[in-house]
Amino acid sequence: MESFSVSNWLAQHKTAGQQVDVSRPKQIACWSKTSGGTQYLVGDTLGLLQYSAPQLPADLNEGFEGKYTRKSDTAASPVDPIIQAATAAGIDWSQINICTYRNNLNKLMMTPLDAKDWAIDCCYHNSTLYLDINKSGNEPEYANQDKFVYYGYKFEALCTGQEYVDATSEFAVVVQYRLGRHQLVMAAEVDAVTEQGEGPAGGRPYVEMKTYR
Repeated sequence: MESFSVSNWLAQHKTAGQQVDVSRPKQIACWSKTSGGTQYLVGDTLGLLQYSAPQLPADLNEGFEGKYTRKSDTAASPVDPIIQAATAAGIDWSQINICTYRNNLNKLMMTPLDAKDWAIDCCYHNSTLYLDINKSGNEPEYANQDKFVYYGYKFEALCTGQEYVDATSEFAVVVQYRLGRHQLVMAAEVDAVTEQGEGPAGGRPYVEMKTYR
């Protein structure tokens, strides 16, 4: 496994680099992952949930013991579904530099602000770099981690009218865009959709929800 020291790299690159242009993403595919994560249904929008303002106040602890399907912390997230969905959409892989999940870009681009260890599994084939999500299981845990993770899913459920919290199902979009001089195909999970706002070209106004402890 290849590695490098983030702290040493930052010490050598103290000045900000040039600005990087990013094009507007274009949605080229989507999928719904079934409960349990057993199937990726390419082109299926069954997992896309409608956003609605939650009724507040709300107890995020409710349902933790009996209405919750957990997602494994070490479950594999192979890049294969992205390849299959993009190929079915007719993507020309000879024009794509990087194929990845958004999670990997979060790790890379947050490094100057949060220089903790991370790992990404990579495969370079023809002219494309494929990035798998690496869940090594070595991430540090914190007190009541399982419950705080649940709070995030529970808040999403409150905003989409779901009584049962199922962390194993999802809706995801696959987009193509340019990051600097690199052409990317990237997949990202979508929490919900709304009728207002602007989404990716060819897509809809998607909603990303976050909770913080």
